[in-house]
Formats: sequence, structure tokens, C-alpha cells
Amino acid sequence: MLNDNITFEKKEAKTFTLLKNDIYPAQLIDVNLEAKQKYQSTEMENVLSFEFAVLGGKDIEGKDARTRLLAKNFIPTFLYISTKKGKNWLYKIVEALINRELTQEEEANGITSKTINFLTGKQCRLLLEKGASKNDPNKSFSNIVNILPADSEYQPLSAEEKEQIKEYKANRVKPAEQQSVSNLTASIQELTPEELNEIEGGNDINVDNIPF
Repeated sequence: MLNDNITFEKKEAKTFTLLKNDIYPAQLIDVNLEAKQKYQSTEMENVLSFEFAVLGGKDIEGKDARTRLLAKNFIPTFLYISTKKGKNWLYKIVEALINRELTQEEEANGITSKTINFLTGKQCRLLLEKGASKNDPNKSFSNIVNILPADSEYQPLSAEEKEQIKEYKANRVKPAEQQSVSNLTASIQELTPEELNEIEGGNDINVDNIPF
């Protein structure tokens, strides 16, 4: 039986104005490994989710976009280079955050979860384009289509901004299967052509000390 003192209030769903098709400075704030159902299948698969907070710029209405959250979700959770599309997102994100290409030794050793966690707080630039929702063509979202190294040092998130983001995320519904990226180790693996066709901050960090 429910407590008689509980009241379920009406609240409007929170909506956000789209960001412009532009390049936004951003800061990596979180990385998670999520188990999601495969498209048109009952099978589950692991998806890496990199979450960024915008550090500057305006939305399409001219309002400040700072602290807006953007996520890049993708599979697979390993490095590969496609002959058609080049480096996959794991490559792109890591290299943008360390502001250089991976060495052959680093590629051979693979990207560990320790390295990815260490990159939290690093800055980059995100190229956004408006995209349509697959589930509802009448809805649009800001899609990360490329990630670039930071071209200067942007004002990092303050402790207050981090706390506001933390509170906002705590109130969001999270998938039960979500787990920390600390359980993940990504390494280079060979893919068949068939598999490739299925794959469509403020911290002061010295990149020389990144634990590859």
C-alpha cells in the first residue's frame, strides 16, 4: 500500500532548442558501456556512450549553449579502420582528446578503460548537424558528425556547473544495463567485410602521462 502523503505532480517534459549546424567546444564528462537491444533483433549488444558538455556557443535561438549535453553512442568497442570511412569513432575520439594520432605501439596494445577514464575532463570540438529521429521523423536532434582536437584552451566547467549537470543526470531515467567503462578494455581486432558493413574538466592533463 502507498503512503498517504505521496503526491504525484504534473510536470512538463523538458525540451531543448536545437543547436546550430556548427562546431562547438566541449568537454568530456562521462563514458559508459551500455547494453542495448540490436536493431530489429532481440539480441543485446554493448554500446560505448561518450558524453560531452558544451563549453560555448549559441543554440538556434541565440541562447547560451554552455553545459548542454551531447552524447556519441557507437559500436564496436574496439579499434578498426574502414577502407570506406576511415578510422572508427573510438579512434577519432581518443585522438581528438589527446590532440595527436595514436602510435603503432599504442594501437598494438589497445585502448584500455583506464586510458578512457583518464581522458574525462579533456576538451575537444564537436561538429554538429541536425538529424531526424529514426522513431519519429517529425523530431530532430543535434548529431555529432565529427570530433576535432581543441584549437585553444576553453573555460572548463566550474564546480557549480558540474554539480548542476550531476543533478540533471541523476534525475534522468537510466538503462538498468548501464555499467561503468571501467569494466571495458578495447583492443584492435580484425573484422570481415560483412561485419564492417553492419557497423555503420577542468583537469590539467599532460598527454605524455596518459596511461596507455
